[in-house]
Amino acid sequence: MKDSTTISNEKHLLTSLKSGDEKSFNLLYHTYAKKLLEFSYSFTKNKISSEEIVQDIFESIWKKREDLNIDGSFQHYIFGIAKHKILNYFRSEKVRKKYVDHFNLFLAQYDITPSVQDFINLQDLKTIIHEELEMLPNKCKEAFMRSRFDHKSLDEIADIMGISKRTVENYITQALKHLRIKLKDYYWIVILFFI
Repeated sequence: MKDSTTISNEKHLLTSLKSGDEKSFNLLYHTYAKKLLEFSYSFTKNKISSEEIVQDIFESIWKKREDLNIDGSFQHYIFGIAKHKILNYFRSEKVRKKYVDHFNLFLAQYDITPSVQDFINLQDLKTIIHEELEMLPNKCKEAFMRSRFDHKSLDEIADIMGISKRTVENYITQALKHLRIKLKDYYWIVILFFI
């Protein structure tokens, strides 16, 4: 249980943070980052993912500092965010596993054995994808990359970009359509990329 002095100091730090004070931000980070990392790791058992969760939390706090409105303790607030991000992590892993299972079943069902050349192509595919993404309008490209590479939800992307969730969906659909057309010669590799 926090004493009144600690709560008062925390509120002062948050007020300073809202004004853009980096020292206050750094103090809050050094006070809570390790605890959040341990908390996240206790669920994910993945150090890199746990570090990403903590980084995302503090990056979001800094970006939204002017609009922070925390009634209770800062600790309660950030651990609430951590729980939400951990749930998203497990949802993402569950979806990824489901598609990998379906993909493996697809390969087995049609007796497809990926060749060495396919694996070489897979190495080149990332470069090709990035080249094709550069052909898209900036906002379309940003929405797609935040979805597929940063693993952000539609709501998170809409918030970051300052657009509606529906617009985000349209941008991602447009990007996927473009990539499917441009990468039609890449067989099963395209399917693997979209997992």
